[in-house]
Amino acid sequence: MKKLIMIKGDSINIMFFLMKKKIFLLMMYGRMNLMDGVSMVSQNMMMFHQFCLSIIMTILVGVCLLSFICIKKKNLPVKILYNASVVEFTWTVLPMFFLLSLGGPCFYMLYSIEGEVTNYSMDVKITGHQWYWSYEGNDYLGKSFSFDSYMKDLNELKMGHSRLLEVDNHLLLPYKHNIRLLITSSDVLHSWALPKMALKVDAIPGRLNMMSIRSMTPGSFYGQCSEICGVNHSFMPIHVQFTHFFSDLTNVYTNDQLKIMNMYYYEKMKYIIYKKKLEEYYRNKAEALKNIKPKINNEMDDYDELYKYNYSI
Repeated sequence: MKKLIMIKGDSINIMFFLMKKKIFLLMMYGRMNLMDGVSMVSQNMMMFHQFCLSIIMTILVGVCLLSFICIKKKNLPVKILYNASVVEFTWTVLPMFFLLSLGGPCFYMLYSIEGEVTNYSMDVKITGHQWYWSYEGNDYLGKSFSFDSYMKDLNELKMGHSRLLEVDNHLLLPYKHNIRLLITSSDVLHSWALPKMALKVDAIPGRLNMMSIRSMTPGSFYGQCSEICGVNHSFMPIHVQFTHFFSDLTNVYTNDQLKIMNMYYYEKMKYIIYKKKLEEYYRNKAEALKNIKPKINNEMDDYDELYKYNYSI
């Protein structure tokens, strides 16, 4: 009876040990794996990475099994390979199949990344310096902005801030919009990288590299300079926040360091969208447009007067 209890206890201990080992391996896999993608490009890259791993594991398991069979049965290779057209055909076709299965998605991703997008919502020029980043460009309404982004010191960090990744001025962009990035450098080679978006663009002096980004989810994403550029190369963090154009604007712009938009442009954009929605609504009802058009003009005139009074346009 005692032996049975001891065996049962040992089996339970072994089971818990294996469970802990499994959890540990899953945690390590999560740490070593790619970050969860927030753009279509990064999500496709993640899927392609998993697909490549599955092919590699298939080849590894197949080669190990064949090696084990050949070791166990010493005369087997001679019997299989002698006048074996099927084997020759197999080891010719299988590598071609694997190469084509890898090359097809790879070319598709390359062309999708380099594909030309025409409807950009914003243009942002990024300049690398030793050792900080400069951002400049135009927002939705054509208003220009420009600021420098330096890493925060340890004594400036607050609860929730990331060490060596937090900056004094971070770039704020709308999500679900195409943004064109123009990246260059003023002194030496730098590299602007956002791992969450599978983005890494070299910043070369005297040359503009273009890349388009589009985030599918809002959030704050961090990166660092990925090209050795001097003694403080490790202290060039990148912080980009993608936010909803309207909902998070009031919370984000309590800090006057962010100079892309403010409440003035927020209200102005609401006014423009209001007018567009009215025009679109009555345009779809063309049969009643003649009778309602004076009403539209009066309503828009009233709104124009109210807006000019409140915001002094």
